[in-house]
Amino acid sequence: MNTSKFSETNELPCLMGVPDCYRQAVMSLLEAFEQGRNPYELGARKVRALKGVWRFRIGRKYRLLCWEEDDGQRQFELVTRQALESAIARR
Repeated sequence: MNTSKFSETNELPCLMGVPDCYRQAVMSLLEAFEQGRNPYELGARKVRALKGVWRFRIGRKYRLLCWEEDDGQRQFELVTRQALESAIARR
């Protein structure tokens, strides 16, 4: 039985309309974060323009952005590779 708080994350707005293979990759990354694994172990790269923001490659088409809010909560956003720069500019 999976008790992860991300186990029912099909409702995440960023995962709507995403193919299942990419959704599974995102879910496995989120579960690894929940277990406390280091982002670099999971293949993260720092976003040079923004301090404290990591990006993960999810297949050829998608990138997962991860950052930590002031209250310590981690936030995630799945964007296409083409929309990555505009997503970074919004931060």
